[in-house]
Order: sequence, then structure tokens, then C-alpha cells
Amino acid sequence: GTTWGTVGNENDLMFIDIKCGEESFYSHWETDTIVVSNYSCNETGYESSRVRTSGGHYLEFDFGGQKSYARNSAVCGDVINADNTLTGDLINCSGSYAIAIQNNGKDFTLDCAGFTIDGNRGTTDGIYFQNGNNVTVKNCKIQEVEYGFLSWGNPRNSLIFNNTISASARGIYFYDGDYLYMENNSIIGNTIYNVTSYSGILVVRGYGFNTSNNLIYDVDDYGIYNQYGRNHTISNNRIENTTSTAGSGIRMY
Repeated sequence: GTTWGTVGNENDLMFIDIKCGEESFYSHWETDTIVVSNYSCNETGYESSRVRTSGGHYLEFDFGGQKSYARNSAVCGDVINADNTLTGDLINCSGSYAIAIQNNGKDFTLDCAGFTIDGNRGTTDGIYFQNGNNVTVKNCKIQEVEYGFLSWGNPRNSLIFNNTISASARGIYFYDGDYLYMENNSIIGNTIYNVTSYSGILVVRGYGFNTSNNLIYDVDDYGIYNQYGRNHTISNNRIENTTSTAGSGIRMY
């Protein structure tokens, strides 16, 4: 079963907070239980824990004898196709990807809320994105993976915003799309550094991409590499310390 506590890394979960809206409640620890006396909430209530081990973890909530159960918002290997906000880190993810995104015909957002997605470089991609339309991925810290973000197919009107990718082989990659269907995607406000094998951002084909306001440094190839794209906008990016043989921060091919 799931183990948890209030300090250290020895448990599956480390308790952080219980809130009603933006208000935190006083709580105390009693025999493997977090107790909030006289709990009452007229807004949305939240329990937050930091995830210390991979896999699904479950908590029981007891409201004066009325019980309910909850699982982590996402676990390593999850496939997400609706709005999802992480409430803890995903650590030591293995397999092909930490999280996969598959579009189900509606707009949705993956908000990592500043939590970390951590994998195994050489085998595991951070976020794998396949044919997603109108999807936003934001506020993720992705590290120790093969691809920080990998899109394979023809996403449209999607936004990759305010993510940090580090200690990976590759940064943000949009692969193998075409000019007609992979269009109007945006890569904005991300930080990418310590990329050890290839480019920080790579877009192959596509139409109408907006790549702007990204910080890219310490990468082992081009900062931004655009292959065969049409009507792409690349603006206000800061690129430092790239080691491509051509010596270029941005390459258009």
C-alpha cells in the first residue's frame, strides 16, 4: 500500500498542505493520518503531496465517517486526454515516456504546476505528444530524459509554454508532420539547457509555427533548428553557448 509522511524521502508521498480555495488549514499528524479538525469548505478543496516514488498512490479521505478515495493526478506512463494539473513530482519514470498526450477531440491543458518529470535518459521521453489539437502543456520541469517534449504527427493550434527542460539528450521536437496539417503551434517562454546530444528546439516541416521568448543555452547542437518549415516566426529568443559545428544558434534549412 501507499506510505506517506511529512518529512524526508522514505515514503511514497510527502504531505504538503490541505486547502479550501487559497486558504490553508492547520493540520496535525496522528498515526499515519493527517487530521484537520472541524473541516468545512464552501469552495474547491485540495490536498497536496509530493510524489517520491513511481507508480499509482492512493489516499483515503474520511469526513466524519463518509469516506472517499483519490489517486495521484498523474503517474509515470499515464496517457492524458483531458485537463490535468500535477500535484506532485514524477520521479525515475521508465518505459517509452513519462506522460503521453492523446487528443480526444476537445481542448485541454496539462499544467505541471512547477512539479518535476524525471526519467531515464536514453530510453524515456518526458512528454510524448501524438496528433493533439488545441492542447496546452505548461509549467513543467522535465529532466534526465531522451526527448524533453516529442511530437510525432500533425498537431494543430497547440501551445508549449513556460516549461524547463534540462539534462536531456534533446529538448522540444516536432517531428514528421506536413505543411497542411501540422500548423499554428507555438513554443513560447521555455527554458532549455544542458542538452547533451542534439538541438534545443527542432521543428521538421509544419506551417505557421511561433517560436519566441525562449532561453536556450549549453546545448550540443543548434539552439533552434527549423527544417523545411513554411511561414514560421522565430523571434526574441536568447541562445547562448551552442556547440554546433556550424557555430550557429539558429539554423533554417
